Amino acid sequence: MWSKARREYDLCKSRVDLSAKQQPLEPIRLFVNQSQFHIARLKEIEKYEIAADHLSAALWKVHSDVWKILVEFFMMLYDAIADQYSLLNKLDRKNLDELNAIVRKRNDYLIKTAKRDEERRRREKEAEENKYRPLVDLLSAKDFALLNAICVTAGKDQDTLLTSIVKILDAHGTIMSCIRACIVEEVAQTNNEATLFRGNSTATKLMSAYTKMIGHDYLKVIQGYVIDVLYDVEGYEIKNDPQNKEYKIKKLRTMCQRILDEIIGSFDMSSMAFREIAQCLVSEVRNKFPNSGKVAAAGFIFLRFFCPAVSAPETYGLIDEEVSPNVRKSLVLISKCLQNLANGQKLKEDYLVDMNVFIEENLEPLETFLMKWGQPTQPVTPGSLCTLEVANEVELPLIQELLVRDLEKIAQALINYKQEYIIEDLVTELGNLGDLPGTEKTPKKNFF
Repeated sequence: MWSKARREYDLCKSRVDLSAKQQPLEPIRLFVNQSQFHIARLKEIEKYEIAADHLSAALWKVHSDVWKILVEFFMMLYDAIADQYSLLNKLDRKNLDELNAIVRKRNDYLIKTAKRDEERRRREKEAEENKYRPLVDLLSAKDFALLNAICVTAGKDQDTLLTSIVKILDAHGTIMSCIRACIVEEVAQTNNEATLFRGNSTATKLMSAYTKMIGHDYLKVIQGYVIDVLYDVEGYEIKNDPQNKEYKIKKLRTMCQRILDEIIGSFDMSSMAFREIAQCLVSEVRNKFPNSGKVAAAGFIFLRFFCPAVSAPETYGLIDEEVSPNVRKSLVLISKCLQNLANGQKLKEDYLVDMNVFIEENLEPLETFLMKWGQPTQPVTPGSLCTLEVANEVELPLIQELLVRDLEKIAQALINYKQEYIIEDLVTELGNLGDLPGTEKTPKKNFF
């Protein structure tokens, strides 16, 4: 009955209120009570709609006797239509009007029922699409409180979780605003432009995860050269091979030049989202460090993107296998030369001094290339990495499961970072989401 469901709803609501006011706050208790409240609320809505249907049926039953007579009347007409045609023509006008009125009432009832069912389905669909929205808002909050707590408690799963979060934020259209907030926070906390985005903050990790995903096609322009290094038996090692130094320097210089030329010449391969990040970064850095726009672009393009991909191509999807130690040394050496060029710094190691010719010859072309990244771009269309349906049905349930499983650790991390103010909101939203998709209902546990 609806009244019983309503009483259960009110009881669960009072438990949630008591848990929220309790000091110190106990996240698990609040989560369980919030889950029970969510279930009671759904049950109360269901019972209410059933009661409304019963009421409508009872009202309609008032006319059932008249309707029964009409049905029998039409059946009689059907069986003896030929003999009764003249009789039908003699029916009183009043009777026909009554008949029409009843038919209209029935039609009106059917139309209202259909509209109500359609509206109910629309509400259910809208609720399903938006049920994760409050959790997405917590993930995309500009203080990165929840995102930071997830990262510091994720351990070895951090990269996988960041990939899921990037897909979620992209599908819900908040990824670019988060990246802009990352850039603003990073620049605000930097006192020296030379250290921009060289740390390992949550903001930097989020931006790196996003650029790795949107820049994959751009990275492919150097894939062939990385594979060449992978299968080069001689390698590029110079320090421990002094007798072949001249040959190795020439070989290293040629490979660095080929990779650099490909990066510069393939600017159009970069996505609009990638360019928008670079443009935002350059603009924000110029506001604080007027002469450092190109430094910021160089750090973003090389330090945070191409150089890590060159030195560890397996983590960027350029190759499918682990590299040997000797190949790793060659890749790191190439990455080092490109990074020094991007920084505008000469190589100081004795065995690499001859590579400074490569740096000197490419400073001007690199400067021209970096200036392109400060130009305005077109707006980015949300959902390029993940659809809203996939985000809600696949990625968000994974994050929900993680949050429930590690709720105590995440709450403690928020307390440690003095961001406990979101714990109650987090637990409330997890409770509103109810049981995890594909699992049994959460067993009720009475704390009172």
